[in-house]
Amino acid sequence: MTTTTPTNLNQSQQREVSRVLAYLPHLGADYAARALSALHRSALRASQQRELLSIGLAYGLVSRDEWK
Repeated sequence: MTTTTPTNLNQSQQREVSRVLAYLPHLGADYAARALSALHRSALRASQQRELLSIGLAYGLVSRDEWK
């Protein structure tokens, strides 16, 4: 997730999202949904939760059972 636009995620969250998306082709959508869901639940700011939710929506992970 290398981007030049401002992000609401902190450095640790950016690193974890990058790692999850890198492993997505190898470990599958179940793993990615579970990992992003955990990040979403642990985010302290609503803006971070919104951004994590938008990432999950972009990759079609929010509709999976593992997101819950």
